[in-house]
Amino acid sequence: AGKGEFGASLMRKPELVRDCIRAMAEAIDIPVTVKCRLGVDDDDSPEFTATFVRVVSEAGAKHFIIHARKCWLNGLSPEQNRRIPPLMYDRVLRLCREFPELNFSLNGGVNSLDEVESILADAPPNLLGVMVGRAIMNNPCAFADTDRRIYRRSANPWSARTRRALFMAFGEYLDREHPPGSAARTAQGSGAVQCALKPVLAVFNGLRGNKILRQGIDRLARDAELRREEGPGGILRRVVALLDADPQAAE
Repeated sequence: AGKGEFGASLMRKPELVRDCIRAMAEAIDIPVTVKCRLGVDDDDSPEFTATFVRVVSEAGAKHFIIHARKCWLNGLSPEQNRRIPPLMYDRVLRLCREFPELNFSLNGGVNSLDEVESILADAPPNLLGVMVGRAIMNNPCAFADTDRRIYRRSANPWSARTRRALFMAFGEYLDREHPPGSAARTAQGSGAVQCALKPVLAVFNGLRGNKILRQGIDRLARDAELRREEGPGGILRRVVALLDADPQAAE
């Protein structure tokens, strides 16, 4: 990333990022958002971050998603950069106050709905939300109560009430996104189908049924005829049938 000058290293060239954002904004009809860190290596002061936001916003970017830690380009791997540099949520809140005309979202180290609620409880109005990545990938059902707790809905959608309901809703989505003749159905290997089903791999994280789910997806996705005829949605429904056959897993 450092040698190729993409990713976090671009924070040192805010004018270039501004020009890239302007070019994208001129080419599309939807808002362009910016996701960045607090800084890079020793360029990590509040003033450095504020300058980056100020310059880039000149291109019309109105929403910044801030990973609330800096990035070490030298000495840390990408995985280490996700956990070793200290989190500084207060710096994101400072940006909210410094740029009341812009909107922000906070990212980094958020692992539960309790933490989301705590961050948002006293946040400035232009902190629009919290971005959760790996925590929801590793245990999506831990966030099943999001609509009710975070968005203050009277109830969560039906698809969040049980794991089976979640699978059924996602299967319908897969049918729409991967119809007959699509790349996932016609590709030689199973990679495209495996990728389409990756979001559900951790639905039974830590529970009986996890092995059935993962092994079932892996085995059925390798069947070329099944991929072509039923697609990832059909494969998921077949795995649900395997789970239904195990009463304890189905719970």
